Amino acid sequence: MNIFPLLRQRRLRTNLNVVFMPDEISILELKINIGILPDWQVAGKDVFEFLKKHYEFNLFDDISPRDIAKFRKSLFPPVFLLQKSAVQSNGAHPYIAGYIFPRNILEGGANLHQVSLNKYEQMWAFNIVNKTSGRYQDVNSLIIGHSVATLSNPISFSSGFTNTDGITPNERLRILMVDIGQFVLTMYILDNSINKITTDELQSFLQTIQIDV
Repeated sequence: MNIFPLLRQRRLRTNLNVVFMPDEISILELKINIGILPDWQVAGKDVFEFLKKHYEFNLFDDISPRDIAKFRKSLFPPVFLLQKSAVQSNGAHPYIAGYIFPRNILEGGANLHQVSLNKYEQMWAFNIVNKTSGRYQDVNSLIIGHSVATLSNPISFSSGFTNTDGITPNERLRILMVDIGQFVLTMYILDNSINKITTDELQSFLQTIQIDV
């Protein structure tokens, strides 16, 4: 898989009008509203740049350092990045990174069911994260704001980050995908063994998502 052109194709050609409010994010063109839970906040651009710079990408065994540098440079920021403001024991913040992708690019020319699309996205993620869990995780079907959605079970991986206590926490990734017609609202939900997103907290977040289709 040549990951570089695929990465470029995922980026929208038009800029979205995104409004950040103290308790909500609005993506105006797509009529999407996403709530910001207590103890969460919008992360600045510097947070994304830090993560991009320091994360130990998996990619491929035979990829050159030059290509890894090229890949880092090619990564584009999410539409929004949320981080939990309260963390324990100097562990890494839990993050929720939200992207809007063209559906036809994610499908790769196939007409995929929403569950299959989530598993296809897991395959994409396996090119990047240093997974420590099995090949694929089960996918749960949901309805969010009258739209079909899927949420993967946690994918365990290692990010290479070490906190200020010298501990490298075990990381988890969950992929949330919401069908919005020609596009897919895709969120990468990241937490770790020190600072977990609880089931109740995740459910509360999902209930804040409103889509006017």
